[in-house]
Amino acid sequence: MTMSQMNQDAEGYFRVWKPEEASPGHQESPEELDSGRMCGHLCRLSPNEPMAQSLVRHEHYLAHRVNIQEGQRIIDLGCGIGNPARSIARFTGANITGLNINAQQLRQARQLTQEAGLSYQVNFVEQNFLKIEFADDTFDGAYAIESTCYAPDLVEVYSEIFRVLKPGARFGVYEAVLTDKYDDNNPMHREVKTNIERGGGLARIHTSAEAIAAMKAVGFEVLAIDDLGARPDQIPWETQLSDPFLEKQGLLSFALLSVFFAARAMPLINRGLQAVVGKLEQMTVFPAGSQKVVDLVVTILDGMYRGGELGIFSPMFLIVARKPEA
Repeated sequence: MTMSQMNQDAEGYFRVWKPEEASPGHQESPEELDSGRMCGHLCRLSPNEPMAQSLVRHEHYLAHRVNIQEGQRIIDLGCGIGNPARSIARFTGANITGLNINAQQLRQARQLTQEAGLSYQVNFVEQNFLKIEFADDTFDGAYAIESTCYAPDLVEVYSEIFRVLKPGARFGVYEAVLTDKYDDNNPMHREVKTNIERGGGLARIHTSAEAIAAMKAVGFEVLAIDDLGARPDQIPWETQLSDPFLEKQGLLSFALLSVFFAARAMPLINRGLQAVVGKLEQMTVFPAGSQKVVDLVVTILDGMYRGGELGIFSPMFLIVARKPEA
């Protein structure tokens, strides 16, 4: 990505989210929002476990709950650059189709998949998950990791997933939601919600109850509900958004580059970095728009971290559902 492209992306995003107009009524289309969203995902943590291993374990657990089997045709909704697709393909032997609307991410996904020797098993298509271009009853299973939250209407995206699944097939999702502890009358809760929406480019963050209701509304049988973010883990999930954790994982030196490659795991909570980047932008060391990008990252990390601490936000609200047999 060139500096001019980064500047265009930043300007385009901030035309969507103006501070005085931070409301769903001023959101652009889900296609436009999704085109610039972050590629990574969060996970549960275990002591002395490398971050990469924690991420893979999180992905494999979802594959297990969906009951993905060798040779099945599975769709990954909002696949990013394909890390979960490749991981789950190796783990299960299934054939994975990754769906994403971001052409740049898909180019990287295909390159990484080719380098991994998995092109025969994992493929990618540039499509909108609100208008999936596959026939009814095509897939043996489906999963989504922190991606369907970008749909303004969960009923709309879940109904498309329901349509392309074969009767009896399962859909598993790690949905990013507000938990039942969220209180809209609490100013701190509302601030956290706004920071997650603004920083993450969400039209509106849904509640866990809304996600469950949407599943049932489109015809799914809900088999399991489990907020993994509420598990009494020794290391809370939001810890992975903190400076000390990332430094221990050896990610600190990667921080500045991560800003421009839209990675989620960045130790940017330190407000001093915002001032430094702003100064370097003025000196034209960094491209125009860099300050806004850093502000954006700090906003979402602050929102997610505080949301996790307060127990009002979870990026791993697991729902496993099944399309009824014909």
